[in-house]
Amino acid sequence: MKYTVKTLISIIFLSLALGGCVANQTLDRLIFSKDGSFYLLEIFGEKPAFLVSGEKAAVSRDGKNLIYSSPGLTSIRSTYDKAILNIETGKKRGIRENLSQPFEFVWGPGGKRIILYGDFGFFARGPALYVIEADNPDSGRFEAAFTMPGGKGDFFEEMEEQARKGERLKVSAIFSPSWHPDGKSIFFHDGRDLVEINLEHKILSKTPLQIITGDRKRIPGKIIVSPISKDKILYEFKKSIYLYDRKSKERKRLTGGLKAEQPVWSVNGNQVYFVAAKDKQKTIYRIKTDGTGIIKIIDGENPSVGKASESE
Repeated sequence: MKYTVKTLISIIFLSLALGGCVANQTLDRLIFSKDGSFYLLEIFGEKPAFLVSGEKAAVSRDGKNLIYSSPGLTSIRSTYDKAILNIETGKKRGIRENLSQPFEFVWGPGGKRIILYGDFGFFARGPALYVIEADNPDSGRFEAAFTMPGGKGDFFEEMEEQARKGERLKVSAIFSPSWHPDGKSIFFHDGRDLVEINLEHKILSKTPLQIITGDRKRIPGKIIVSPISKDKILYEFKKSIYLYDRKSKERKRLTGGLKAEQPVWSVNGNQVYFVAAKDKQKTIYRIKTDGTGIIKIIDGENPSVGKASESE
């Protein structure tokens, strides 16, 4: 088939506008939500596959398992049912964790551990971070950190005493947890610093948020450490997505004029998925970490990515 010069030029410009993306291009294994359900998309342009109905979900980095929650009711109060779904086989394993309001699930490297971040509803406690083993989620949990607005009685006094002894880690606030690339420590921000803690109730480092964002007053939303480098930090700030490098101290705005939120690293750490809204329609995009190659993927929100099934 022969093309005119004008046609060839049009094809080239269209390809550049789409960030080099063509139909049938393999993506990361992308999980996203729409209208109260979660779907799987791997091939650009294909119809996504329904997985489960739910409100919160996260796929493991190998792309094989999905942890999710869906609302349920007990005779006492609202609670959440949680399960781990094997995407390949469809087999589900329930989790009997008393998490009254889950904010986020975060899979660790290797898919062995999962952060449960949310309100556990005990007495007057606030949000907490717990870690469970993915292969045996009901075998027990490890409390990585907790907040506690205050209260009176033996329960609160005991927890305060354990915190003083270093047996528990009490922090002022918890937002946006993510794993260190080696899976041995956890990052979160407390509204003032990006905090790194290990799994032995010790604070390893603190980086003032002002250094990351360059702003003294405003607090960023989601902050995520790269899956390949602890020094590369993705964060949501003033309806845009930024990338900060702690070594070079370079700060880069990735999303231009789009009103962007919900950033997620790609599996290889070279790209970023995010959500942008226009006329109340939320759409998932992908962009390279140098700010180029942006493509529109699909309408939806709450993206989570794992390794594509065709990947080596």
